[in-house]
Amino acid sequence: MKRVANLAGRETAYHLKRSKRRSVGLRIDSKGLTVTIPLSMPENRVTPILEAKSSWILSKLEELQKRATPPLSCVDGEIAPFLGKNYPLRISRSGRTRVSLLDDRIEILLPEGADARAALEAWYRKRALELFAERIAHFSPVLGEHPARLFLSSAKTRWGSCNSKREIRLNWRLVLLAPDLVDYVVVHELAHLLEMNHSPAFWNHVKRAYPEFLPARQELARARAHPI
Repeated sequence: MKRVANLAGRETAYHLKRSKRRSVGLRIDSKGLTVTIPLSMPENRVTPILEAKSSWILSKLEELQKRATPPLSCVDGEIAPFLGKNYPLRISRSGRTRVSLLDDRIEILLPEGADARAALEAWYRKRALELFAERIAHFSPVLGEHPARLFLSSAKTRWGSCNSKREIRLNWRLVLLAPDLVDYVVVHELAHLLEMNHSPAFWNHVKRAYPEFLPARQELARARAHPI
């Protein structure tokens, strides 16, 4: 059975299994996190156990991801993600730096000696800020709330966060994922302007703005942004 838990602000997917064992077992492998519980254990006891082990779980999942997906080298012909699609990089020399998304590729023009990886990350960040601002403007009227400020985040284990100053931080690496996952994170953080928790009231606000949020939530919990 697939489940999702919020661990240290990160939506984390796991497989729930029952067995005749007497204790709870946690296993992290290429398939992700598997939680095995006794046949008689109520399911509502699982989340507190995972929360208590959240640091270990997130650390192991991050290690697994680093081993599975090497960072982009940003060389000509390499595949780079953007909004859930993969594009080959086309890198050539020019008098100034410019990154462009074309129909079938991401084109990077660079002066001699310039860093292609830095140019691509700067482009990702610019596109992320534009996209996040547009999606916040789209969903804010539905919830009747707008953040005081929007910041980009580079967090390793969080896609987004919201604080008591009504500031929202969204991980720029979200632009590597599909648009519906971006929308879910935007709505999730906007809903925290109304409820700074994950209570039923909070999820009702999320559902009001984004009724189809559950598949996106589950997919995001399984997603790992390509490191760069």
